[in-house]
Amino acid sequence: MVSERKQKRVAYRQQVVRRLPLALLCAAALSFTLFLFTPMDIYAGNRTEFLFSFTDMGGWLLALALVGTMLFGALIALTPRRVSAVIAAVVFWLGVMGYAQGMFLNIGLKSLLGDGGAGDTPLWLYILDTALWVAAGVAAVLGALNMERKSWIRTAAGIALVVVLGMQVVGSVSIFGKVFARDNAAAGTSAAAGAASEAPSAGLTGDGARLDALNSREKENGKSREKTGDDKDKDKDKDKDKDKDKDRHSDREKPGAQKVYLSDAGLYSVARGRNTVVFVLDRFDYDYYRDVAEDDPDFFAPLTGFTLFDDNLSLYSRTYPAIGSMITGVRQEDADGNPFGWDADTYFASAYSTSPFLQELKANGYEIRLYTGPYYGYRSAEPLAGIAENVEVSDGYRISNRGELVQYMIGLAGYRLLPHLLKNTIHVTTAMFNSLVQYVGEHPAYVLNDWETFAGLTEHGLTVDAQGAENAFRFIHLNGCHGPCHMGEDGSYRLSASIEEATKGSFNLIYHYIAELKRLGLYENATILITGDHPWGRSNEQDPAEPRLTPVFVKPAGASQEPLRTSGAQVCQELNMQAFLVKSSGLTTERDWGVSYLEVPEGTDIERRHLFAVSHKGKYYISEFTVNGNGHDFANWKKTGSTPIGYLYR
Repeated sequence: MVSERKQKRVAYRQQVVRRLPLALLCAAALSFTLFLFTPMDIYAGNRTEFLFSFTDMGGWLLALALVGTMLFGALIALTPRRVSAVIAAVVFWLGVMGYAQGMFLNIGLKSLLGDGGAGDTPLWLYILDTALWVAAGVAAVLGALNMERKSWIRTAAGIALVVVLGMQVVGSVSIFGKVFARDNAAAGTSAAAGAASEAPSAGLTGDGARLDALNSREKENGKSREKTGDDKDKDKDKDKDKDKDKDRHSDREKPGAQKVYLSDAGLYSVARGRNTVVFVLDRFDYDYYRDVAEDDPDFFAPLTGFTLFDDNLSLYSRTYPAIGSMITGVRQEDADGNPFGWDADTYFASAYSTSPFLQELKANGYEIRLYTGPYYGYRSAEPLAGIAENVEVSDGYRISNRGELVQYMIGLAGYRLLPHLLKNTIHVTTAMFNSLVQYVGEHPAYVLNDWETFAGLTEHGLTVDAQGAENAFRFIHLNGCHGPCHMGEDGSYRLSASIEEATKGSFNLIYHYIAELKRLGLYENATILITGDHPWGRSNEQDPAEPRLTPVFVKPAGASQEPLRTSGAQVCQELNMQAFLVKSSGLTTERDWGVSYLEVPEGTDIERRHLFAVSHKGKYYISEFTVNGNGHDFANWKKTGSTPIGYLYR
């Protein structure tokens, strides 16, 4: 009996030893592909999208890869034969097919950028992709069950796994070097900036709003932004080489380089005189408004004193550069009128520092606070020093939740590795990553976490505290209707909320803000504008085939009790937004600001334009549309131009 038990133990150990090499190869192929190699590749290829260093998550990812390898390897090696065969088959299948998916089968891959829309994966690819995964799964199970009898299956599987791992190891060595070279450079930049920012930090007063050192720098460099003819010619020459251009700007966007940011300081403060408040719901599409209105006809009734313009065009189709242009009134175009002619750094620096609208607000004694997120709304808030009172200097940043950071990155990896049929189960955006980056300063950076903004408003209410200023301007950018949505109708956090729930939640936040203005006796004299930065793109990979509208609600100073009315006037952000804000806010100005929303007559055809950013097969271009007549009738939309721009977010 003892001898028989001993023989079984020996046989079992021999079986484990025989299985172990292939088991570890299977486990490593899946674990390292999912947890390390693919995240590294995504990070390196999209470096400009992230505000953090790879070192903030690299150790966690490596640990997960090692733990996954040991866990799956143990399950394959130690479990009974048939169970082991099934586990090995599944792990092999996921590892090899995931690699094949990421390398060869992601045609029409959907974008997960903050403004990304659905890709155009053809039906035949869905069918082929699914068929390949099913066939590979069946083959893997059959092969694993017959591996003990047919040694060639083991050999073939081993070769396939070695190829998968080897290819990724070779690629990752190069990626590793690039990623950490940038991290090191960023650390140097951060250290230098930290030393340079000691003086500005000491100069912060009140809410950390004024940066005397930065103001001085702005004055010294003010003229340098106005380029000569020779400089413009040089810029054109540089733009010809688009790959170089992209790399050049990618190197500028290093973690830690963004030392000056817009904080959440004063988010719940208003002035005792005039208050001008702009609420921007990201991706507030006309269809979203219509769905809510049809489902609940009285939902928008609290907007007393408001006029709804339901035929309104945004200038841009994406958050960048829509937010910058809405705040400043400055378009993203170079001296020759080419849309997206400047890189993002140049555009933001020029728009914010030279904006006539912001300058007029400041000259009229308005206390200005801007609440929008980094990257899409600004690269550095330095040009806003001395203008916006919530500009702060950080000494670095911290990750608020590394577990979530790792989770999001693995989600991105899963999105790349899963078949097309399952990609819609993954919802990750750039904003989700960057919301975890908290700059270390007197106040945290403002991020588009609507549920937190809602909770803060209900907890604190509004207070009259605008650093003693009589009037105040607030620009509040909310995640709004941009999926994935995490705020329910009641303002609470939801793991997954519908667009309609998020839309209602956003307006309920605004209704609470309005109620606070009424409580303080400041509502009637307030100017309020509610709109979206851009409509829902449907697909950003091809020109629109139907109208792209985003509604706008406006309440001028002096209106308060009148029921919400609807106007069909043909309006747009480009022509009417700043004019409305200037005129309703009572600014003293010598500038001709054009026609306000409320001055556009109904029934009059107005020529407007919309710039639609298209990204298709790695190429970016701007399709320019003019709309003459009712914007709801796509027959009135005419494409008037198409301009290649190299890279949208360069």
